[in-house]
Amino acid sequence: MKESLSMSFSKGMAQIHTDLRRKEDRKLYKEQLFNQLTEWVYPSESKEDVFEQIEILFNCLKDCNSEMLKKLLRNCQMLFPKKFIDIDPLLIRENLFKLYDEGIAREDIGELMLRIKGHFLDEDLKVVVELSTDIFNTVNNQNTIDEFFRYKSNVFKEPLKDLTA
Repeated sequence: MKESLSMSFSKGMAQIHTDLRRKEDRKLYKEQLFNQLTEWVYPSESKEDVFEQIEILFNCLKDCNSEMLKKLLRNCQMLFPKKFIDIDPLLIRENLFKLYDEGIAREDIGELMLRIKGHFLDEDLKVVVELSTDIFNTVNNQNTIDEFFRYKSNVFKEPLKDLTA
């Protein structure tokens, strides 16, 4: 057994299934990325060269989860350079991680907006967006944010438009 599979085996069947699913996802995203790059991004390059670059890239992305690989596929035209010769797997990795982190931040801000809007139904959405973004960028700690809402009657005394993080 490969070392990674034997480690999964020692953690139980659920971990084996998770690891095999991740491996299958990687294979699927690799194939789809190959198709996308050869058909749309680098159609004039040899398929062998494109495949080689994908192999190098995926070796740099071994720690990426399936969601990150999905984001790579969906945003490949933005993440890959216009010229094939300019491909830098480490730069693509760095930009992918930034893109993924930005997506997570947007989701967190969105959840915060929903919580605030749920308590202040009559407030303008623009005010809710500004406050949510300010709280996320300043506090960025879920426990503290939960405390805001636990003591909302004390924290949110002022009109919402006058509040800052």
